[in-house]
Amino acid sequence: MITAMITDNKPTKVMVGLMGVLLLAAILIRYAEPIKDGDLFFHLAYGKSIVESGKLIPDHTVYSWTDASGDHMYCAWIGQVLLHAVHQIGGFPLLFFLRYLGLFLVLGLIAVLYKQTRFPDPFLFLLMILVTAIGSYSGVFLKPEMFSMVFMAIMSYVYFQAKFQVYGQRSYPLLLLLPLLFLIWINTHGVWMFGMIILTILVAGEVVNLYAGSSTNRSPVLVRYLLIAYGITLPVLLINPFGIKYALNPVFRIIQVFVPASESAGNVAGVENIYAYGHIFKTFHDPNMHIITIWGIMVVLAVFAAAVHWKKQQRPDWALLLLNLALAILFARYMRANYYWGPFWCMSLMLWMSKEKQGFSFLGLPGRWGALLERAGISLVFMALSLLAIYKSIFTPYLNSWLGFGLNNWAPVDESRFLKEQSSGNRLFNSYKSGAYLIYDLFPDYKVFIDARRFPYDQVFSDYHAFQNGKIRLDAFLDKYPFDVALIDYDQRKVFLEFFNSKEWIPVFYGATGVIYQKIQLQQERELHDYPLSRFDRINNLVQANRVLTAALNFKGQSAAVYIFNRMKTRFKHIRGYAGIARQAKLKIEGLNAYNNHEYDMAYLLLSQSDDRTVVPVTQALLNLRIMRCRQFYVEKKYDQALGMVEDNLRVLPDHPNFLYAAGAIAYAAQARSSGYRAKAQTYMKQLLSKYPNHPRAALARDVLGNRPGMSLPLGL
Repeated sequence: MITAMITDNKPTKVMVGLMGVLLLAAILIRYAEPIKDGDLFFHLAYGKSIVESGKLIPDHTVYSWTDASGDHMYCAWIGQVLLHAVHQIGGFPLLFFLRYLGLFLVLGLIAVLYKQTRFPDPFLFLLMILVTAIGSYSGVFLKPEMFSMVFMAIMSYVYFQAKFQVYGQRSYPLLLLLPLLFLIWINTHGVWMFGMIILTILVAGEVVNLYAGSSTNRSPVLVRYLLIAYGITLPVLLINPFGIKYALNPVFRIIQVFVPASESAGNVAGVENIYAYGHIFKTFHDPNMHIITIWGIMVVLAVFAAAVHWKKQQRPDWALLLLNLALAILFARYMRANYYWGPFWCMSLMLWMSKEKQGFSFLGLPGRWGALLERAGISLVFMALSLLAIYKSIFTPYLNSWLGFGLNNWAPVDESRFLKEQSSGNRLFNSYKSGAYLIYDLFPDYKVFIDARRFPYDQVFSDYHAFQNGKIRLDAFLDKYPFDVALIDYDQRKVFLEFFNSKEWIPVFYGATGVIYQKIQLQQERELHDYPLSRFDRINNLVQANRVLTAALNFKGQSAAVYIFNRMKTRFKHIRGYAGIARQAKLKIEGLNAYNNHEYDMAYLLLSQSDDRTVVPVTQALLNLRIMRCRQFYVEKKYDQALGMVEDNLRVLPDHPNFLYAAGAIAYAAQARSSGYRAKAQTYMKQLLSKYPNHPRAALARDVLGNRPGMSLPLGL
């Protein structure tokens, strides 16, 4: 037997063993990352509330001071209590162990079926396991969704063990475990709805197989037990804190798909701006490109395997065909739904190929060498994917992540501590990302503006995103939402500038996550730069370090900027992109030091290579340095260089009246050298008069436009 010859020889066993080690390394390293999703923290708060109050329906409105709806049906009490219990017992380290445990349970169920069905190709099996492990990324976040990932795998195993009859006729009664699974699932996490849709597709597909499938795909006993399990599951779904209304939620969700107007404006705005609800083709950069690659491999393998099976059986297995088609579309449509497909995909491939045990070649390559060539190709793809996963985890971690554990920089640990200890305000504005941690750490002392729950908020979400995008100014936003303290994340660039440029707000603290602003009339106990620099030791991501360094320079905290820069050099040298970011950071720090020490030539040499407009002191210094150089060039009658300095400033402040006048004056002085300068002089003077007709030098501008000769114009700078 060709397959036996290939899989039983010693070199093959060694290769499979090495691939197994690489698989384990890829999984352990890929998922060695901090808590990325802020959802965990509101789930911990909900779990604590449920345990303390004994009520399975927490009050959604108590955590925020903005308008929040308590009507939304959110049922995850089992998952929330479990997470709370694990956190109480072992803290965050035990939660990280739970994350690995959930993923290995999923892969373990796939491996059990592999052993039971004697799947013919260990190389392809290891590739399938790797693809499933990496492709299930969105299901390995620490929140109740992780349990849904496990439940998907359990449902898949229960169905396929009956399909394979791994326990003979005893396999079919195991389908009657599905009602118990859904009883737990509906009270653990909302993805039970998709679980029911998947189960419905399986039942419908098996019924179709009875009438339109091949003889090997027809199983009246399987259909009978599936129908019994399905029939019991439907009334079981009523056993939840909300009763029949929650059980019918999938129907309402389907209506919302076809009637979008039934979804509130705030929730639509929230969904559209949340990465997890986007499709995988939204951008062709990481992490999407990695997910697109995984999706492509899954589609190609599924199509080949289904085609081989279809060709042999003459008719398709409609249940598997419909299921894999639906899950492939769902995988591509919602980043958050990536983990649904993996277990079903693996087990479908096993069934489609289980009939090909003798001399099986996935691509149909003939003979022993064909099979060897195929396995070599599979091994190369496996190694490329696993090494890529390891490389990305170490050298190109996803946004706000790193190789290691802990809380990521969306969790405002030090900022929250400051609010508890020193802030004088009590109405807090915060971001969507930081809100859940603030609930976890500050409630009931503080109530949040908004948080990662999304579902209690409607109009608040619309206004929040408009403010984020600069469509609502700070004063108008404050009229509607009168807060007196604000925590601004570093990536909220437009919001940051609103506060930075405001004369009514001052920064009182900044840490690894964001900046705290207070109303200027509120008292503060310490100066902005009086806090220990060790607070920046929580920064473990290069991009975040650069953001915090930018903020430190904006606040003229040179010592903080140097501290963060030194942390960059010791912590992030191996990260891709370090050289460019570190070079720019050094230019800005040294350039501003030179400027403050009146070393203007050196300052210009350094800062002109940066010209980072996100750092206001750099922009201001460059504006002043160009004015100095312009004056010098004008006196020396180096009009080209002088005009270049002013035009560089006009790129920053295109409507600045003194820059418009100076550009016109320099061009007028140089017009004897070239007719082009005359046109420039008139253009700049026209802009000046159109925007500032009462400018002190408006008369001189009109003289230039009137072609008055022989004037000696002052530079005006």
